[in-house]
Amino acid sequence: MKDIRTKIADGDYENKLPLFGARYSAIDRRCAQEAYRQEQNRLGATFKQDALEATGFLQLNSDRTDILFKHSKADAAWDKAWDSHHAYGLLEVLQELEELAELLLS
Repeated sequence: MKDIRTKIADGDYENKLPLFGARYSAIDRRCAQEAYRQEQNRLGATFKQDALEATGFLQLNSDRTDILFKHSKADAAWDKAWDSHHAYGLLEVLQELEELAELLLS
């Protein structure tokens, strides 16, 4: 499995679907917008899970389908890291989450 920093650098969490433009009909544009939003939500949820797992706030079973442990402050730490750093990129969110993990998990 790839390291989360490698996934960020490789663009694994970036939406690859085309942005919708004026050349589409109204119906096609709505469908494209919905597909883009759904992919963005899926990628965001994947990054959140990977980041929480990488920092120790979350532990999954070996096939990554079931949560074995989730720290009680995981969601609060995520919210703080995301709200204060997502404008600067996913790596900044991860670094903030790592700092919060250092404080809360030790």
